[in-house]
Amino acid sequence: RDIETLRELGYPVETLKGPGGGYRLGTAGKLPPLVLDDDQAIAIALALQTAPATVTGIDDAVGRALTTLRQVMPARLRAASEAFEVTSLRNYWDFAAPPVDVATLQAAGSAIRTNHTLRFDYAEPDGHFLAPADPGFPPPAEIEPHHLVVWAGRWYLIVREPVAATWATYRVDRIRPKAAVGRSFTPHPLG
Repeated sequence: RDIETLRELGYPVETLKGPGGGYRLGTAGKLPPLVLDDDQAIAIALALQTAPATVTGIDDAVGRALTTLRQVMPARLRAASEAFEVTSLRNYWDFAAPPVDVATLQAAGSAIRTNHTLRFDYAEPDGHFLAPADPGFPPPAEIEPHHLVVWAGRWYLIVREPVAATWATYRVDRIRPKAAVGRSFTPHPLG
């Protein structure tokens, strides 16, 4: 019965046959219930309200996540979290930049996590991408991504350029990833 209950809740349970067999939880199930202490729940609710609006396509998800979190909070925590109704104002240190596409962040994050090079076109400072027939058209960059950084309202990708063996920084809002997964690489320490 316990196995069926877990499966009904969306947890994949694998059966292993043989003398050493048994059951084990599989991968790719639903997100398991989170166990948060009071401070963690309040911190997440506050973070969801103050997250900078620098990524496109997640505004609705942020609002739904805050609503879901508050629905499962005990009444005392819900009241404490609602006491933190925050209005974010633009910081004068923030630089105006177009919001970053969530798919671009996912491509960069995946390349960092899996240690694969990232190929992308890089926009001109005015945001325009040159076409192959344009004078000065650069070939797609192929870099070894190291880290994503958010500073003053902008996302940056810290990379190692393997041909020159140098470190560089690219603005993520100017990156347009290519579809193909790059070659694998051994990460170098940031230097």
